[in-house]
Amino acid sequence: MLPRSFLVLAWVCPLLAACSVSEPDADRTLKLPFWVSDEFTPSGYMGDGSQDNVITMHVDDASCHVRPADARGSCFRFDYRAPATGSVGWGGVYFQAPPNNWGNLPGKRIAPGAKQIRLKAAGVTGTELATFRVGGLSGMDDSGAPYPNADSFQAEQSFALTTDLAEYVVPLPTGQTYDRVLGGFAWTLLAPADQAPIALYLDDVHWE
Repeated sequence: MLPRSFLVLAWVCPLLAACSVSEPDADRTLKLPFWVSDEFTPSGYMGDGSQDNVITMHVDDASCHVRPADARGSCFRFDYRAPATGSVGWGGVYFQAPPNNWGNLPGKRIAPGAKQIRLKAAGVTGTELATFRVGGLSGMDDSGAPYPNADSFQAEQSFALTTDLAEYVVPLPTGQTYDRVLGGFAWTLLAPADQAPIALYLDDVHWE
């Protein structure tokens, strides 16, 4: 499953090329805290996002919400316009390691002790209902057989966004280990009933 629609400003990533800042490494463990955009790539377009020209990504300070002075990592704007026909009612994007990995490859090893994901988010209209997820990534090959790798955990929280950039926290399961994480972060938005365009700002997404 490949991303269908990119508009990337100031960060160019060839569609079929691996372009995360650092690839999974059997001998490397990510230390906490770390910023998701440094280690995982927003390549897993889901739901309506699997169709062309439905979800468009911008990675550029000029397209972002006004960034807090202490923000780190990349800031994003995702525009989502549900298709006129054939909508499944939602769309979203997984940040994957390596890019486009739905389980055919192992993910990243993360040090024990992670308690939560902290991020800043806002909507363009203030009517967006967003779900933020960590883990939960698995997939099947063309024959319908499950891939050999999958996340062993999932945590998610849903929030009604406003137009102001606010902080949100997704708690992680207690006592969980993160030996090979494929989906370092994901977001989904519900499609509006009137199919009006909506958008999501993301910033400062990190594990801690």
